[in-house]
Parts: sequence; C-alpha cells; structure tokens
Amino acid sequence: MKLLLINIIFLVLVRLTTYSDISGIPEGIPNAFKNGDARALAAYFNNYIELVILDNEDVYNKSQAESLIKDFFKKNPTKDFEIIHQGGKKTSQYAIGHLKTKTGGFRVYILMKVENTKYVIHQMRIEKYEE
Repeated sequence: MKLLLINIIFLVLVRLTTYSDISGIPEGIPNAFKNGDARALAAYFNNYIELVILDNEDVYNKSQAESLIKDFFKKNPTKDFEIIHQGGKKTSQYAIGHLKTKTGGFRVYILMKVENTKYVIHQMRIEKYEE
C-alpha cells in the first residue's frame, strides 16, 4: 500500500513539474512584438507554422516565417503591443493582441501548443485593425 501511495505521489509531482514552466503565453512573445524583433519572435515558432499576414496565408518553415515577420516589421515599425485576451489548457494556449505600428493597428492571433515541455507557436495571424 505504501509503495502504491509513493508511486501516485511521484506521478503527480512529475506532472506538475512537467507543466510548471508552461503556464500562459511566454513574456518573450509580447516583448518581441513591442520591439519589432522577428528573430526573438521566431525563437518561439514551431518547425513549421501556419502564418497569415494580411492577405497572405500559407504554411512556412521557421526561417521563412521569420523572414516574412521581419519584412512586416520593416514595413510597419512597432509602437506598442498588448495582449488583450488569452486562455487555453495545459497543452495549448492562445492569445489575442493589439499591435500598434506607425502605419496603423493590427490584431494578432497566436495559437501555441506544447512541444517537448515548452510552448511553440503553431499558428499566427496578423490582420488590419481599425481603431
């Protein structure tokens, strides 16, 4: 009986520590948007990411997606970024943010999933937003 109890406690502790580092959207993502830093944002990309930027939509590998985001930030210099809503479960998270740039406002949608005990971005949409 003691061995069973010890095993149960061990399994609970393993589950808690496995997900302890993945609660919510990592702070590096909003910071990357605020700084217009495509490289820092790409550090959170999955190996392949579904990316929608305005009217362009496709699945890109990590380096292609980084290049597209870099180009977007170059054309739309960032002024501010704020996450306005987020939620999810232990294995997936989403966030909706408002990106303010020198050319106008954009709504950003991010879907993240757990890969090897950390969140990675699987899908991201950047759409024009009228203030």
